[in-house]
Amino acid sequence: MKDTDYAFCVARIRANESNLLSAEFIKKLAEAENYEAAVNLLVTVGWIDSDAKDDDYIRVQSRNLWTLLSESVPDKKVLDYLCVLNDYFNIKTAIKCVLSGENADKYYAEPSSLVLGSLCGSIDSRDYDTFKSESMRAATKTAFETVCITNRGQDAEMILDVAALEALLEIYSKCKYRVFSEICAFIVDSSNIRTAIRCACNKKDAEFIAAALSDCCKIKKDKLISESVDGVEALREYLSTSEYSKGAELYFTNSALYDNWCEKKVLEIATGSGFTAFGFDPVCAYFYRKNNEIKTVKLILNAKKSGIPTDLLKERVMVAYA
Repeated sequence: MKDTDYAFCVARIRANESNLLSAEFIKKLAEAENYEAAVNLLVTVGWIDSDAKDDDYIRVQSRNLWTLLSESVPDKKVLDYLCVLNDYFNIKTAIKCVLSGENADKYYAEPSSLVLGSLCGSIDSRDYDTFKSESMRAATKTAFETVCITNRGQDAEMILDVAALEALLEIYSKCKYRVFSEICAFIVDSSNIRTAIRCACNKKDAEFIAAALSDCCKIKKDKLISESVDGVEALREYLSTSEYSKGAELYFTNSALYDNWCEKKVLEIATGSGFTAFGFDPVCAYFYRKNNEIKTVKLILNAKKSGIPTDLLKERVMVAYA
């Protein structure tokens, strides 16, 4: 498919970009007196339907975003790229709920390329053929069988987390769209760095670390393993020589700062497609910007419900919103 086939799609995306909430509005939202006042502000700009139920605000926005993309993108297969992390998260959720007997529906992340309504049933019946790829089938089967044997949910989570990164690596290796390819590379490397630091802090051995990491893109897996085994300072020194040095140093200060840095870097990469006329990259950029908006509004509404002080909320929100 040629990039010019995205002409209508990109035009529609550009039109919707004008409706994204501005940083000025987000600041005003964070300064709202209470939850009800914040909701009223969102109603006035059409972000919330005045008839919507409280629990539906965020989910409706997420579904509207996915409907827009599904209706506009000419190559539907590329939308699966945007669902990879959610898909593997949902598999982890389904496994937990199958074993606990809980209803998984309220825990699923959207969008997802999986048929969420039948996900628990597929896992419970060991019907792995319903999954789209051989790698996903294998990872789900291994994760479920492992947790059934060991009764340690962490083992299953690690298997599926690595599988998710390997799926992004595969996209990175074959994706012709620069922006999404760079996002995949960054997510893979930054996730492996986070895992390596945790392993070093908890003095995990080389075998465990090797199993917990996927291959990397712009750093070396074997170096992450060897330096993690040598200890936190050795790993810190190695990461200081990488292009992720600034973020890694933030993790050693406060892991939450690292998470914020990662989110902002993904947005920076995504918005780098601002002058791209056609293709999937502008779609990708809008997807990440809109998701950041949804996440920020959710944070503000939850904070208003919980009575978090406005000054503290504003500081957190304005760092996160771009």
